[in-house]
Amino acid sequence: MLSKAQAGDYIPFVGTERDCEILRDYYADSQIVRVSLFGSENTVPQLPSGSKLWVDAGIDALDRWPVSSDKFRIFAKGFVNCEQIADPAFQIKPSPVPVRQFVDSVLNACLGLRPLWLSIPQLPVTADSARNKINRELAEASHFNAGMVIHFSRPKSALGWPFDIAHSIIPS
Repeated sequence: MLSKAQAGDYIPFVGTERDCEILRDYYADSQIVRVSLFGSENTVPQLPSGSKLWVDAGIDALDRWPVSSDKFRIFAKGFVNCEQIADPAFQIKPSPVPVRQFVDSVLNACLGLRPLWLSIPQLPVTADSARNKINRELAEASHFNAGMVIHFSRPKSALGWPFDIAHSIIPS
């Protein structure tokens, strides 16, 4: 049986309505909750009031485009230049303007949830360097979005393990 941990010792990742139940039962005092933009219309309203959010745009599945999920396809096509970003040929030689337009549309959608932190949109890394250029362009484009200041840090978890995190300071 799970027992309650001390506040601040964890960041629950919430992606489903069931995750929201677990959060309310065991982690309601968490200082921040990580949610995916995809599906957030179902999960965010069920979070404890006052929850601070870490929002991940959830564009990872673009590496398998076209995806088999109709819901994800509809979600992803809501972003400018989605299919271009998903194109392996474009990923090898990305152009900054369409990448910036894509990132602007993704992060602006994330900002609608009023997050404390944002994950930088990235595609999964491959065994070779095929996605290095697109991921670099995505990161650089993220820096220019909405006047946000993107901070990269390497804090230690409660267990002492370092992990990479990018978060934003969103002007009020």
